[in-house]
Amino acid sequence: MGGSGSTRWQNYERRLAVEDCLCVSTTDLFRYPLPTDRLGQIDWTIRRTGGILAFMFYQLDATDLNDQRIWTSVNRNFDGVMKSEEQWVGLEWTECNRHGGVRWWFTCPSPYGSCGNRRCRKLYLTPNGLLLSCRECHNLTYASCQDSHRNDWLQRMIKNRSVGQHSTIVE
Repeated sequence: MGGSGSTRWQNYERRLAVEDCLCVSTTDLFRYPLPTDRLGQIDWTIRRTGGILAFMFYQLDATDLNDQRIWTSVNRNFDGVMKSEEQWVGLEWTECNRHGGVRWWFTCPSPYGSCGNRRCRKLYLTPNGLLLSCRECHNLTYASCQDSHRNDWLQRMIKNRSVGQHSTIVE
């Protein structure tokens, strides 16, 4: 029992992590007060080569304060073929308690997700996708959640010593 190869996890496929995806954040796009005709472009580039992975055009539609949204057009190169997808993303805002002003939120536009148009600060674009969605709809996790726990004993020892408890390590 417990020998080499006895685990069922050797064929386990890792979930896609947030760090593997392209991201757009409300803090990158908006500052209060919002202009009603804001246009812009976001480029996602490869740091080493400077080549463009994908780019997104956006236009803010804030003429009606009760129905604010942003139009996005994501363009991406798949094996030399440029593909694009357009979608509307809803916007909401909440007041900030501490310093005044407002905080902007996206409303997840995913047609296939189960989040129920939840509010989120970031929308993600998966490596093979063209549609923006929240982390829950893309079933994303964080890379740190999938890391090995081989050094947990060391963290427990440091924690016990900081509390004043003595522990012995037996391996």
